[in-house]
Amino acid sequence: MRKFNEYPVNVRFYPKNRSKKKDIKTATIYATISYRGTSTKLSTGLVCDDPEKQWESGGFMGKKFEDQNFKLAVIRNDFKTINSSSYRTAEEIKRAYLGEDEEKIFMTVLTALEFGYTQKSYDVKSATLRSHRSAIIKLEKYLITTPTKDWSLLRDHPNRMTKLRVKNYYNWMLDNGARGTANLIIGNLAALYKIYYDIHEDQNTNLVPNLFTGMQKQEDKQDRIDKAIAKAIDWKYVEEIDRVRNKITSYKIDENSPLGYRETNEEEHLKTRKTQEDWNDRKERYRIYGLLTMFIANTGLSFIEFGKANVFETKITMQGAILSDRRVKSRMLYRIPVSPIVKKLIKELKGNLPWEPYVAKNNDHDFLDKNSAYRKYRKYLEVLSIVIGCEDRLRPHGFRHAFAMRMLNHYGLSIQTVAEMLGDSVKTVSENYARNLDQTVQEKYNEEIARHQEKLENIKKKSKDKKKKKKG
Repeated sequence: MRKFNEYPVNVRFYPKNRSKKKDIKTATIYATISYRGTSTKLSTGLVCDDPEKQWESGGFMGKKFEDQNFKLAVIRNDFKTINSSSYRTAEEIKRAYLGEDEEKIFMTVLTALEFGYTQKSYDVKSATLRSHRSAIIKLEKYLITTPTKDWSLLRDHPNRMTKLRVKNYYNWMLDNGARGTANLIIGNLAALYKIYYDIHEDQNTNLVPNLFTGMQKQEDKQDRIDKAIAKAIDWKYVEEIDRVRNKITSYKIDENSPLGYRETNEEEHLKTRKTQEDWNDRKERYRIYGLLTMFIANTGLSFIEFGKANVFETKITMQGAILSDRRVKSRMLYRIPVSPIVKKLIKELKGNLPWEPYVAKNNDHDFLDKNSAYRKYRKYLEVLSIVIGCEDRLRPHGFRHAFAMRMLNHYGLSIQTVAEMLGDSVKTVSENYARNLDQTVQEKYNEEIARHQEKLENIKKKSKDKKKKKKG
């Protein structure tokens, strides 16, 4: 793998006509500087009177042009001798060649974000760092498409970071992806730049403030809640999964089949398999996936929790057994009572998951191993979705939503209790899960009305009793 400071600086010279008129052949000699996939132009100040006769293969032709060729060689050599390891783009290389103060060259948004990333690496887990790194890479890709290639952090610089430039970048992301993704990236950039700004503000009062902050466009709160709740899987599908899960261990997707799936066999599996997994192991893996799906639906655990070696370990309390640990994502504690169904599933799943643990004791996890396990399970869920007739493809997190809504609506648990079970905040549960079904609303309405009527009857009865006592 090529190291950062091993990228060469390439310089190529070419003539550019000084006039659009065909009878004027005079051209100015320009240099194209290329570095790390970026490039920029620079005028050398040299002139070629007739490029067709005097220019070839990046240089002047003929002995009388030795001085000009020597100057080009000096320019190329000056670029080659610049210590490029400190620079990120060809534009920075050019600015260094032109004698711009190095401090000004390095005071760019990408440099600031890299600084923030380094500081962030000391106190966040690897998954968060990957998210921040992705945000920087996304911005780099955008900046390459712009003339400036980077934004200066100095208020008086012509290529400084401005609200308009940040806004254009945000809109570019919206045009090429989802609003949620754009908001996440802008939020990450704001966090990284804040670190740089807070540390350097007292050293340079000319710094551009944090323009990433407040740039996100938030969806209407109710729309956001409705989208989150829509992720929940109808419990009728969970019941159907329990009915068919042992029948589909040999099924596969087939777009040519009227049903969208069909049964496969050992011979076909051995011919088309991409790993060394034999037929019986494949069927067993699908059987385990069926059990795992029911387990998620009945506990609300996130998929990443199943990368822990102790995920099925229970704790005994005065009220019974519970599953309890800190979530990988939020590090908040979840406490899930072990029902008879969950107890039975634990017995079958413990020690039988088709992957090695990928979450360490400190809740850090191996990204590649987690993704490998997730992709295989998602493929099973695609088959399952078609078999049970679920138009929206099943997702592991959808079962978490289904579990939460069932606890709230079917069993009538409080939001506080469900939050403690899931390892979420009350606010998160309120916004993402706590929408009552129509039937639940009607039932609660009837209960409240009945309670109110009973209260009125008791008041009337007491009033009558008082009147009788007075008469007596």
